Amino acid sequence: MPIHMLLNSTAGDILSEYYTHLAVGLVSAFFIRSWAMGPSNTRERDLHGRTVMMTGAFTPIGITVMTKLAERGAQIIALEPTISTQIMELAFVIRSTTSNDHIFVEECDITSPKSMKAFTSQFVKLTKGTGGAMEPPRVDALLFAHEYSHIGLFRSSKEKTRMDEDSLRRRRGLGTFFFINQMLPFLLKLPSDRDIRIINIVNPLYATATPTFDPLETPGTNNQKSVSIEEGRRSLRSIIFARHLQRVLDALGSSTPTSAPLPNPDEMAKDTIPKKPSNITSIVVTPGFTRAETIVPFFGASTRCPQFSALGAIIYILILPFLFLFAKSASAASQTPLYALFLPTQSKTLSKDEKIVEGGKLYRDCTKVMLPGKGEALVGDEKVGRAVWEAFERDVKELEEEEKRVTEKDEKKKQAEGDKGIGKQKEGDSSMSKQSDPSSMKSKAE
Repeated sequence: MPIHMLLNSTAGDILSEYYTHLAVGLVSAFFIRSWAMGPSNTRERDLHGRTVMMTGAFTPIGITVMTKLAERGAQIIALEPTISTQIMELAFVIRSTTSNDHIFVEECDITSPKSMKAFTSQFVKLTKGTGGAMEPPRVDALLFAHEYSHIGLFRSSKEKTRMDEDSLRRRRGLGTFFFINQMLPFLLKLPSDRDIRIINIVNPLYATATPTFDPLETPGTNNQKSVSIEEGRRSLRSIIFARHLQRVLDALGSSTPTSAPLPNPDEMAKDTIPKKPSNITSIVVTPGFTRAETIVPFFGASTRCPQFSALGAIIYILILPFLFLFAKSASAASQTPLYALFLPTQSKTLSKDEKIVEGGKLYRDCTKVMLPGKGEALVGDEKVGRAVWEAFERDVKELEEEEKRVTEKDEKKKQAEGDKGIGKQKEGDSSMSKQSDPSSMKSKAE
């Protein structure tokens, strides 16, 4: 009670003395936070009748982007490895809040070639309309948000854990490449005047990998590298691949129908100059650092993380005021992906002075950016792009063989368990028949 009275008597004097300091501090914090959130997307685009296929749709940034697209009338096809009750409830909430019933969740594991093949082969067979008016399904954008989330703890993990992390990094990167490979023949058959975007959201650590980047190095072969460098290397590979993909798209020409998979980059003419840019635009965006998807996993500060670290949680709590000011919210992080979707392309612009989104470029804070150091030289080097492409192709083949071996092993295990069960059942039937055999009962009686 005396403490309470003392505080009441002095609070007015203390506050009145520091009103100016408090006001300056609050205003400064407001402006710092506004600056750290980055610019907002001011572009708009009517998405009614357009279809966006998304991975990572139920991550924090994925949910935010999906909601904003649904508010503008887009049809969303969210790809998930498993469709749980929680995911269906989230999809229902987004349908209700946006008044958009065209939000669908389909099963497709972006880390499994077998699952992606099954989905894409089924999807491209779908048709709309009846009789002669039947058309292939519409796709206006492929949005990959599954590569943005951070993988790995800031401290050195156990060898087994590091191997699992490297495997997940490898699978996520290969998933993007493989899915585009499966979908591209279908996309090339769509009308050439349709504006199609391929957007990959990557983590912002690409600068850490530029000094030592080797396009031929397999993830996880150098255990001396830090988690940040491994994450940066994953991001940089995706940026280089997107730039080279745009080269291939422009060389192929949007008007050339094909049913074959992506061609070998070596077979593409180096000096091929397209008459016009492709209607398919490959873009990479990085939203910056967010608490939920980059900082919390880095420190292992949540029990929901694959690895929880008490030390990391303590460090996270200590720097939380700093993170509140400088780390982006999911809403702020979604602005750049939306900007890349809404900005017109060169073929759709109405004015020479109007800003356009450029294929093969990296966008951050709603602005086209250059990679630091020798990063831009790496991305712009066609040989490096071809090397990354070919490395992806080799790794995909290895992943398919690995998945095939695992599937065969599981099938053999199930078959052995089934045979074992049948054997036990036969033994049981045999013993029952012996017990019910009159001759055996008679011999026992004698």
